[in-house]
Amino acid sequence: YCTHLARSYIESHSTDGDLEDLARAEFLNILLSHQAWSDESEFIATKVLLTEIGRRLSEKFSEHKFRSSVVAKLRDSNVIIASSSRGYKLPSSLADIREFASFANTIIPPMVSRIEKANRGLRDATMGAADFLNEDEFRQLKKLVDALEVGT
Repeated sequence: YCTHLARSYIESHSTDGDLEDLARAEFLNILLSHQAWSDESEFIATKVLLTEIGRRLSEKFSEHKFRSSVVAKLRDSNVIIASSSRGYKLPSSLADIREFASFANTIIPPMVSRIEKANRGLRDATMGAADFLNEDEFRQLKKLVDALEVGT
């Protein structure tokens, strides 16, 4: 399923787009090739991906730009990409998805908790005047804080 999503993305997105479009296609091509020719449990390190994409496109990407303009945009387009501290890969099993969820679980709940603590501290220090989680810009974040019942 994950392989199908990656191939469908490549087929449905023009290869004559901007640099970031090309980088997304190259990233998926690298992941597909890796999946076909390597041990399915192996991830590709971010530095290796950056080097290979840079070589193929004759353009360097920072890690931040790679994560925000390539990986995040693909995930926003419903392409499932597993990541861990070891790098990236296309999931080939439910265990891969679980490992990705476990990785996210070590990051997302603590971050949401820290946001809630910061908001609570500012709100208390300003007697309710500063409550950034009630701003429209942070509506989704407030839903996460409320859903996780952070701070209670």
